[in-house]
Amino acid sequence: MGRVAPFLGATFGFGLLAGLVLDVLTFLVARFGPQSSDGAPWSFRGNGALIVPFGLGPALIAATWSALAIMARGAAHWRSWSLMAGTVGILIVLMSAMVLVLFGSAGQTASNWLSILVLLWMLLAPTLAIVLPVQRTSGRHKSFACLLAALLFLASLVAGFFGAGLVISPG
Repeated sequence: MGRVAPFLGATFGFGLLAGLVLDVLTFLVARFGPQSSDGAPWSFRGNGALIVPFGLGPALIAATWSALAIMARGAAHWRSWSLMAGTVGILIVLMSAMVLVLFGSAGQTASNWLSILVLLWMLLAPTLAIVLPVQRTSGRHKSFACLLAALLFLASLVAGFFGAGLVISPG
């Protein structure tokens, strides 16, 4: 248990920090985010800023949970898996926003489906990290600690987001 406590503490701290950053970014997008200047029906201000917690939040969860799943298997390349999972999630969110910006109301349906896709990616990325073959570097598995860290990360991310929202309201 001596090596697990700092690991869980770091995961908890990272979740709190990530929640705080998501809230600040949501606040900035809600207040100063881009909006159409030619009368097109899109804006990331106000409720449009929800793309941050409901888009980037799941991308961040996919990255962290993938890293923890690979770590639990004793694999060496957990950082690259995490970076790849996060990048794919962020690209899905950016595509969702770009479809809306480029095509306006005509792109709304595609944008909605891409928004759902990032939520599915949040679950698919760690699942792939569990089932795909990896090169193991250690015989020791930290499965229980990583599962606990995944749940702790999710709880601390939500707590950090809503806790920061009490100080800096996004709306």
